[in-house]
Amino acid sequence: MLNNNKVNVVLSLLIAVSLWFYVVGQVNPNTTKKITDVPIIIVNEEVLDQEGLAIAEIDQEKVDVVVEGSRNTIKNIKATDINITADVGNLKEGEHSVTLSVSVPGNVTAKKVSIKSIVVKVEEKVTKEFSIEPQFSGLENSDTEPGRISVKPETVKVSGAISSVNKINKVIANVDTEKIQDVDTTLKVRVEAIGEDGSGIGHLTYSEKWAEIQATLMKVKTVPLELITTGKVDELVELEKLEFPNTITIKGPKNQVKDIEKITTEEIDIEGVAVTTSFPIVVNLPKDIEIASSSKKMELKVKIKEQGKKQLIYDSSDIQINNLAAGFKTKIEGKEIAITLVGAPGQIEDFSKDELLLFVDLSGKTLGEVSLPIRYTMEKKLQKVTIVPENIIVTIEEE
Repeated sequence: MLNNNKVNVVLSLLIAVSLWFYVVGQVNPNTTKKITDVPIIIVNEEVLDQEGLAIAEIDQEKVDVVVEGSRNTIKNIKATDINITADVGNLKEGEHSVTLSVSVPGNVTAKKVSIKSIVVKVEEKVTKEFSIEPQFSGLENSDTEPGRISVKPETVKVSGAISSVNKINKVIANVDTEKIQDVDTTLKVRVEAIGEDGSGIGHLTYSEKWAEIQATLMKVKTVPLELITTGKVDELVELEKLEFPNTITIKGPKNQVKDIEKITTEEIDIEGVAVTTSFPIVVNLPKDIEIASSSKKMELKVKIKEQGKKQLIYDSSDIQINNLAAGFKTKIEGKEIAITLVGAPGQIEDFSKDELLLFVDLSGKTLGEVSLPIRYTMEKKLQKVTIVPENIIVTIEEE
């Protein structure tokens, strides 16, 4: 009896498996499958181009599609088998809702699409020329770096919607440093426009899609930088210090770089500098030696000590009258005169009122009221003297 039951169970299983294979292989029932991230294809974009227009934005670039068909067919369907198109040929400047068209293989039905339309923004088309800047990956913590770099073409024209072109910060060609050898190496690299944040900008066309980047892998070395200056800062100010990088990183052929012990700058003239000023540093490089990327844009900062400032208050009675004609006398309007002195701290701190003499010059002046500039004399040389008010009224009378 027990043996009969076991036989029945085995027979039942065999029959079930046979029926399943029959259903799958022969009956092949309909089923559904969700295909994700199907790209939307824009058609008739060339019509926009002929009208001087271009796509600025599309709110959706991909859709999900649910397809239906026989199990054997559905299991092999991929995103590339489905065409989702948006026709922009009749669009004008502005935002538009564009209905999507769906095309699937003949023995399959598109049962559901995640969205029925997309929003397309169209703007005036413009073109702008940019230099192509090679960017090299994998330079971090490396003792080598590409050198003798050249780019062909050097520039590229980028076309697109005006808002998209205006977002372009630069056009780059990303180069894999691992592909560069220690001899001249030429690589064909795709160009890409990027914004301030480093991200790519879409819906643009390029006069050249590819650039040829030629470079040689060079040895990197850091050596002392010797600064050469000439001249002196303005005599009315005091030099605090010269700020500049003490070292410079260079690159070149290995057998040449190893013998370089220091690099000197070209002469930098600091004659007459009166305020803190920065100068670009230009260096003298041996043949075939270049500045490494980490030492680009070096500067010398001539730092001037912060100037001292002092204010002295005078009265109109402190003003001396010069060149008054005989037989006349004067009367000066009563006013407070503020003198502001700017100069080296050591000169300003102990400066006293009697070191500066105020006067007006009456040469050629006769009876009546005249407005005259207040002048001064002093032995010390200061950077700046300001007098408020600048003029004062003097009345000339007969004695």
